[in-house]
Amino acid sequence: MKTFPAVVVANYFAQKDIDEKRPIDNLKVNKLVYLVHGWHLGFNGEPLIQERVEAWQYGTVVRSVYDALKDTANTPSPNRHPLDSVKKRKRKKLKKTQTPKQSKF
Repeated sequence: MKTFPAVVVANYFAQKDIDEKRPIDNLKVNKLVYLVHGWHLGFNGEPLIQERVEAWQYGTVVRSVYDALKDTANTPSPNRHPLDSVKKRKRKKLKKTQTPKQSKF
């Protein structure tokens, strides 16, 4: 099975926050990426994300996700997605990468 850049998985959760007009919380998005990665690993025996998960003082962090969201500071961003700059830089790579399907648990 294919692995994905962590920002692609984080994009799903960040977009849900934007759609529901909630503040984007870096720690929450990082924890959700970690949890879905763990579930995927448990059910499929393979990792979901390509990056390494780090243990920080307040929880698990994927560095690329943290860096992409660190300037959001828990503020609503209805007009600008915080991962837009990441998507632009990796546009060519992401075109070849499919978005992960939502699992049915």
